[in-house]
Amino acid sequence: MSGDTDGPAPSHVRPVARRAVFHIGGYERNDAPHFFGRLDRELERFRACWSVSATLGPVSVDGPEAATALLAYDDGVRRTETELTFLDYDDLVAEEGKRSLARRLDDYVTAFFDYVISGTAFRFFRANWRFGLFFLYPALGFFAPLLVGYAVWAALQAPPGTGAALAAVALGLAVALLPIWFMVRRMFLFHMKGLWIAGSDFARGRGMRFERRLERWADIVERRLADGRFDEVVFVGHSFGGALVLDLAARHAARVVEAGGVPRFNILTAGSTAPMVFMHPFARAARDHLGFLAAQRGVWWVDAQALIDPINFFRCDPLSLAGVSNPRSEPFPMVFEVRIRDMVDPHFYGSMKYNIFRVHYQFVSANTRRYGYDYAMMCFGPMPITHAVERAVNARPFDPTSPDLS
Repeated sequence: MSGDTDGPAPSHVRPVARRAVFHIGGYERNDAPHFFGRLDRELERFRACWSVSATLGPVSVDGPEAATALLAYDDGVRRTETELTFLDYDDLVAEEGKRSLARRLDDYVTAFFDYVISGTAFRFFRANWRFGLFFLYPALGFFAPLLVGYAVWAALQAPPGTGAALAAVALGLAVALLPIWFMVRRMFLFHMKGLWIAGSDFARGRGMRFERRLERWADIVERRLADGRFDEVVFVGHSFGGALVLDLAARHAARVVEAGGVPRFNILTAGSTAPMVFMHPFARAARDHLGFLAAQRGVWWVDAQALIDPINFFRCDPLSLAGVSNPRSEPFPMVFEVRIRDMVDPHFYGSMKYNIFRVHYQFVSANTRRYGYDYAMMCFGPMPITHAVERAVNARPFDPTSPDLS
């Protein structure tokens, strides 16, 4: 039976027998088959790193909005079953990508100037200059090559109507379009434009597609948790999913309170870009959700950040960035600074450290070295996530062969 062990029970830290995890990923093309297929491959690395058993069961689909699979962990001492629900919005990302290039550029320019004129972009630079540069990336990535291409064409000064003029035009276009083509293919240039469009709409309350999806997700969460069979509930948000998962968590907590209950769950935001939403002056609803979550004493939140990743707000308190007061005596969230170079072996790190998107994805990938922050161990392993983070912060490595979690 789930949770049975062959060894003695730990003195004061009880292993998780059955857990529910609700995972929302970043703004990218990533549907349920892709997510679970990638997870299945990542589990090979997880098993090798920790010398444990971890198997992924069949995936059951709940419409275009969600899919769930049971993940069984066993280290020979403890067994933990995690019902992992991937909350899917791939269709919303795809819908934005199907619009004409002219419409997408127009929407992006509108979003860009919304962030600039509202002063939010300048707040990004004050909070974390690396994220400020990430904000500029889509604009620079598209318009800078066009300006360079124009400069090359203008510098050649070829007489009109000559072969030299045609060559100048061709060279200018090549200089302009080849970098854009590379960034579109390898560096998610158009996806990043979509991210800022979504962020601006979400902050201003114009993201009705996301509003409907969040309500549908809240229904799924409520149904999954109705029978109270889980020892632990964890909401996970990666990248832009950090903003979405905080909204979802607040909606779920409000439903529990309305029904006369006390919300009890955990939130993990990893490499989160949530402040891009709630730092906007018009994001009152997002800030209200943060204040409501902070007031729920049964809700615990950890925000994992990394210096090397520019797509997060390193060494920043999300609540302070939002201008929301913390009614607790302890931090909310708990800011967890992680070192991605310590999660993987040196060769692996060397192969990925210049790929900012791969670095960013390590927050939700399997490690090759045993380290306190390990997405798979924290979400699928036997330790309660609060205890896992406590151990990690205090540099106390977990030993899967030990009968005592404490």
